[in-house]
Amino acid sequence: MPSSSESTSPAPAGRTLETRATTCSCCGSAASQEVARGRDYIYHGSEQYFTLVACEACAHVYLNPQPTTDALPQMYPSNYGTFSSKFRGGTNVLALIKNAVNLKRFRSVAGQLKAGMRILDVGCGNGELLRALAAERADLDLWGLDWHFPSETRRDLEAAGIRLVEGTLEAAPLPEDHFDCVLMYQLIEHLWEPGEGLRKLVASL
Repeated sequence: MPSSSESTSPAPAGRTLETRATTCSCCGSAASQEVARGRDYIYHGSEQYFTLVACEACAHVYLNPQPTTDALPQMYPSNYGTFSSKFRGGTNVLALIKNAVNLKRFRSVAGQLKAGMRILDVGCGNGELLRALAAERADLDLWGLDWHFPSETRRDLEAAGIRLVEGTLEAAPLPEDHFDCVLMYQLIEHLWEPGEGLRKLVASL
């Protein structure tokens, strides 16, 4: 999500999401041109149409206006892909393929992990990648952050020794100078304040 101004529009009754005007999160410019419109045709959290604009200064494309954080439960319902059982492990073929791909990507970047490393997965969803890491390396100190953890997911992850931080990245309490590695798989487009979020993660490393 792009950075935002303080003004918000009231949420009408029904399935309309609360939105607010915003500016380009890359350069801060308010000048933009509409390039596309669309709606949530997968989860149908709202039937309203949203506008994608291109920044006239740097060409970054973003939603304007953007949903506010109050709209999170509608945008990410309980059947949202990474929250549902669709990508859970065990004999689930989709989950096994997804975990294998993510572990391969992770190893190609991180290489050999030292004993006891502290690893934070931001936007960890149902925590499948963390579970896979825990199964391979019980010595790792694994943390997961997401805006919400269903009770069953929280119970299972904590039982596997994974520490959880609930909240948006921008607002979540993270210890500084703590983590050895931070993972962000398909995350950046879900942030309201990308710059603020990245600065917080840099401070937590």
